[in-house]
This record gives sequence, structure tokens and C-alpha cells, in this order.
Amino acid sequence: MNEKLEQILVKADIFKNSSNKNKLKDEIDFAISEPNFPIPAVIRNAAQEIVLSGKLNYTPTEGLEKLRKLIADKFDHKPGPDGVTVTVGASEALYSIITSLIESDDDVLVPSIRNPSYDAAIMLSNGNVSEYKINNADENQFIVSNLEKKINDKTKMIILNNPLDPTGQIISFEDMNKLAEISKEKNILLVVDESYNEIHYSKKKYLTASGLNENVIVYTTLSKLFSMTGWRLGWILSSKNISKKLNILRKFSITCAPTVSQQLAIRILEGVGEKSCDKILSILSNRRKIMIESFYKQGLKSFVEPAGGYYLFFKYSDYLDKPLSSYKFSEMLNKEKSVITVPGKIFGNRGEGYIRVSFATDETNIQKGVMLIKEFIDDLNNFNIVY
Repeated sequence: MNEKLEQILVKADIFKNSSNKNKLKDEIDFAISEPNFPIPAVIRNAAQEIVLSGKLNYTPTEGLEKLRKLIADKFDHKPGPDGVTVTVGASEALYSIITSLIESDDDVLVPSIRNPSYDAAIMLSNGNVSEYKINNADENQFIVSNLEKKINDKTKMIILNNPLDPTGQIISFEDMNKLAEISKEKNILLVVDESYNEIHYSKKKYLTASGLNENVIVYTTLSKLFSMTGWRLGWILSSKNISKKLNILRKFSITCAPTVSQQLAIRILEGVGEKSCDKILSILSNRRKIMIESFYKQGLKSFVEPAGGYYLFFKYSDYLDKPLSSYKFSEMLNKEKSVITVPGKIFGNRGEGYIRVSFATDETNIQKGVMLIKEFIDDLNNFNIVY
């Protein structure tokens, strides 16, 4: 294993550990990567019925036909169910896309602020990671020309996520459409991670990139909205030809996504739990409001208000009298104030000086946690803590 890949895998491991850490009693968890409320009772009851039915044998590698049809209908996916691949969550979707479609020495363009899993998957496939600039200090963070000028003869794929983790910014459908046209013109694959596509706070309808053209691949997950991370279910929307390529590898790597999760996804897409969606989004919207107000109240304004997801990317370095790395800041914040955050450097070099804070926790923790972040910054500046 080369040194750079090892560093990426260590970074990805730190990210997973900070997001899934077993919280101590008095700690405030701003690293949480799922809402802190249980799966709606109606979904749990449906899952119990499915388990008791006993019909849990292997499914086709690409997923149950009924589920694939429901997904195609939900996303108005033009290739239909034959262009849908049901996966073991978004992580397996990403890995299968990269390993099936990237060859040694292919260039893959990734955003300068991103999930470290992108780099790990690309490098494990012997591809080259190239960055395009994402402006994490502006609501309009994505500029097509920034990406277009990075394309070269070796570029095989572009990856972006929408909404963007960790900033919560949303790429406009107009920009996405322009990028899809570029991908077709230059015969480059455009992979869009839409893992947070159901969690957004604008009255304007969120429009998926699915089906813009045959070069566009979209993947997403069932995990986020209903706190179903452990059920490990997602899907890929692509052309029929790409779907076939993906499932040649997947037949030998994962066999199929969990049958119980596929059966439950059918129930959800047929409407089970639908009444809970508005309630969950309302709760998250209120928590977002409280977190933004709490930061402003403390005089901490260096962030873009998130339009989607449940994270805020805060530039703490704007308030320190001398530099401190995001790894050290997060570590010391946890030690001194019992607040868990994710260091910004994990998301790329442009994330240095930032921390990711999640508002998926409860309202009291949000207010208290932000106050403790401000106290910690003041302690550092007043030399109450040596660093």
C-alpha cells in the first residue's frame, strides 16, 4: 500500500470514528451523522412483519424487480428499472461505481471539500485524484468553469455531491444541467452523490440529476431521513449499459443487498412512513434555525447557512489569535469542553481551519454546545488553555 493511500485510509477511519463514536454521558455530540430520533414506529412494525414472514432468501444482484421499478418511478428515471441497481448503502454504491468503471491511471475529478471515501475508492482502483475548487465560504459554491478547466485527456470521471457534505450547499439544477452537457460532450462520466437529497430547507423543489443523459450516474441512500443507517440500503441510477457493468462485479463482491432492507424499502416507497417525513424535516429545520441563531448570538458568523443536510461548516480559525490545526482544535475541544466535532481537514486541504458541526442532535445540546465552542475559543485566546 502506498503512503498517500495509507494516509487517506487513516483519514477516512478518523472520520468514521468521529461520526460513530460511543458518546460519554456528559458529551455533546456534534459529529453525529444521523438524526438522534428512532426509526418511525410504522416502519419498525413493517420491518417486524417482513422478518416474521420468513421470505428473506437471496435476491437478484441488481435488486428486487418491484423495488427497482418503484425507484425508477420515484425518480422518473428514463431507462426504467433496468437502469436501477440496489446497493448496500451509499458506501457500496460509490465503491462499485469506481471499481467497475475506473481503470489504472484514469483521472477522477473530485470537489476540494469532500467525503474522504471518494479518495480511498479511487486510489484503491489505482486511479488518480484531481481536485476542482469548491468555495466553502459562499452560498454559490459551485462554478462550472472551475471544474471545466480541470478536465484533461486522462479525465474519466467527475464526482460531486448535492447537497454538499459538509457545508450543506446545494448546486443549482441549471449548473448541474450544464455539467451534464459537458460530460456528454467530452464523454466523461458524471457521478452525483445525492445521499442527502431528501433533506433540504428551501420551498423550491429539489431536482435530481438522474436521467440528464446516459453519462450521468446518481447514487443515494435510504439511510438519512429515517435514521436507517444500519439497514444498509441505497441505489444507483444509471444507463442500462452501466448498470450491467456494475452488476458483473457486484455478483462476486456482495451478491445482493440485504433482502429484509429491500422488502422494507418497497413498503417505504409505497407510502409507509410518509406521514413522518414532514414532521422529521420540520424538526431538523427547527434545529438548523436554532444552531444558526446560536452561532450568531455568540458572534460566530464564519459559515454558510446550510440549505440541505444537517451539518454546518464553521471556520473557527477566523476567531483565533494564532493558528491551530482542525485536528488539534477538535481534540482539545472534546477534552476541555466535552464537545465532539469533525475536523475540517478530513474533508480536504481547503477544510483546514474549519470544523463540521451537526444539528441532528437535540435543541438543548445545540445551544449549550455552541456556547461551549465560544467559551473554548475565548479560553484559547486568553491563554487559559496552552496550545
